[in-house]
Amino acid sequence: MTIEKTTSDYTIVDSGAVITYSGMSDLTLSVKANKDFTFSIVIRFESAKEKEQKIERNVSGNLITLTCVNFDNSLGTGTAEPLDIATIEGKKLYLNLWAYALGAGAQRYIVYTFYQER
Repeated sequence: MTIEKTTSDYTIVDSGAVITYSGMSDLTLSVKANKDFTFSIVIRFESAKEKEQKIERNVSGNLITLTCVNFDNSLGTGTAEPLDIATIEGKKLYLNLWAYALGAGAQRYIVYTFYQER
């Protein structure tokens, strides 16, 4: 059986939930877009003195690093709308994520969804 998941004009190509090994552990998602194009997304967490929550993006070759600053809320913090990650064979790929701090300095519970234009 094959189940296709869609929302609006987007196909959900992958989704999942992960508990990190520790509160400061990165999450790496390796994406094999097709036989010629692979890349990795590293989701990292940092705390800062200012209370602003933000995501800083750094792209270096086939590595995208998303630094989630002040995502320390047990009720969760995430993207207000999906992040534009890549264009694959003329279709945009987006990532939505939400992270929950499972206690001070403890692991994080991360829920993510990848969407692609239909």
